[in-house]
Amino acid sequence: MFGTNDVTNAHKGDSALQEYEKNMEQILIRLRESNIETVLMTPGMLCKHRVKGFWGFWWYVHRYFENLQKAGHMDAYVARARKIANQLDIPIADAYAEWQLLESLGVDTTALLANGLNHPNAEMHKVFANKLYDVIFM
Repeated sequence: MFGTNDVTNAHKGDSALQEYEKNMEQILIRLRESNIETVLMTPGMLCKHRVKGFWGFWWYVHRYFENLQKAGHMDAYVARARKIANQLDIPIADAYAEWQLLESLGVDTTALLANGLNHPNAEMHKVFANKLYDVIFM
C-alpha cells in the first residue's frame, strides 16, 4: 500500500511519478522472484477540504495534501500502481476505488479521515480489510 507518502513528491513533476512507477515495478518483481505471494492494496484518499484545528506547519501540510488530492496527483499514483500490478498479474485490493465510489455518491471523504489529512478512520479501515479479504478468499 504505497503511494500516500510518495505522492508528496508530485511537485517535482512527471519525473517523480515515473520514479514511483519504476520503484513499484522493481518491488513487485522482486517479491515475485522471491516467491512471496503479493497483493497490491491501494491507499485511501487525502483530504479534499480544510478541517479546523490545523495551525502553523500542520496548516501548510493540510493545504498541501488538499491540493495534491484535488489536482488528481493521488489518482495518478494509484493508477500507475494498478497498471503495474495488472501488467505483472498481481491481485489488487482496490480500497481507493471504494473511496472514489463514496465520493461519487456525495460522501465527504475528508470526514472519513481520522486525522483530517491522510489516515482513515476506524470505519474505513474495515473497507481495507474487506477488500483484502475479497482478494484472498473470494
